[in-house]
Amino acid sequence: MDSLEAHRAGGQSISELIEITGFSRETLSKHLEILVASREAYKAGESSSRYHKNGRIVHYRHMDNKLFGKRLYTFYELNNPDGDLIFLQEKELGEFRTIRDKGGIMIAKSDLPRFMTELKAFASEIAKEEKK
Repeated sequence: MDSLEAHRAGGQSISELIEITGFSRETLSKHLEILVASREAYKAGESSSRYHKNGRIVHYRHMDNKLFGKRLYTFYELNNPDGDLIFLQEKELGEFRTIRDKGGIMIAKSDLPRFMTELKAFASEIAKEEKK
């Protein structure tokens, strides 16, 4: 994370991170996968992927009082070089009330109203099918 922070503007490739950290490609790939899944970092580009530390959190709302079974959700408003984003992170409550990140999705803030409309329509379709 320190290296990603130091190279925030241009990000870093796996090869550059291997050279800096001395980790094997496999170990580094696993660590980066965890950082991306928890949204502490993000990957840009397909063929020549570069990893970046995620942007600053503008606002977050922790929904720990809204448990759904063993899952809880945290909503973040992020700002990074890709723009203003909404991040919905799913977490799981473990056996000893430990919390672990399960994953999440990012939505461009400008797309949020349309996304919500589509999500409500999808939920309505599912509800109709369940009534049958």
